[in-house]
Amino acid sequence: MPKAKSAATKALEIDSSLVEAHTSLAFISLYFDWNWSVAERGFQRAIELNPNYAPAHQWYSHLLMARGRTGESIVEAKRAMELDPLSLAANMNLGWQYHWAKQYDLAVEQLRKTLEIEPNFEQGHWGLGLAYEGKGSFEEAAKEFQKAVDLSGGDAVYLASLGHAYAIGGRKADAMRIRDELEQRSKLSYVPPYWMATLCIGLGEKDQAFRWLDKAYEERSGGLSWLGVDPRLDSLRSDPRLAALSQRVSLSS
Repeated sequence: MPKAKSAATKALEIDSSLVEAHTSLAFISLYFDWNWSVAERGFQRAIELNPNYAPAHQWYSHLLMARGRTGESIVEAKRAMELDPLSLAANMNLGWQYHWAKQYDLAVEQLRKTLEIEPNFEQGHWGLGLAYEGKGSFEEAAKEFQKAVDLSGGDAVYLASLGHAYAIGGRKADAMRIRDELEQRSKLSYVPPYWMATLCIGLGEKDQAFRWLDKAYEERSGGLSWLGVDPRLDSLRSDPRLAALSQRVSLSS
């Protein structure tokens, strides 16, 4: 992220009207600096410079959703898809925003449409798994997560998501097996701590979940931008440790 920030800043020094550079800097402000006001100004400037640049609308929808501005977020996500209707990222993003908004039926519908464009889109299967999980359809969620795991060659994020679905769907032993596998993997290669935290939440291991969330904070994990809206964290809402973490991430900025 610091290297990306340096490159985007240099790009704007060369040409201050580069919409891609403004969008990149706003993305970094959202997911790494956690400076939401700067991120919003950056996305708005990008859209002002080129209203037809789909990625600016797509990523702006993330900021709006993370700040609880659900209606505005979905408008921006739809606009990105209208501008680039065959983009897998834009199509998946609209489904993702519906998921964060807990509009799970709409999320399922949109993500199925996304997979009609490309049936082997691993992130689409992952998103569909999240939507099914939100509906309480844990078996269907597990199937979609497993597809994402298989297509990605065992990506840790998808595997942790599968573990979470197993945990809340009553297959605790399977969830614990995945947790143990990822903990072992983390000693040899990178495993995103935010997603390990969600797996521990599914297992009811709150102290372990906060250990991974603290690690995510140390790494400036982009996942922490979703603390306020991620349904997987709902069981922690009454825990003062989550409020303290949210304050550290400056989610009210």
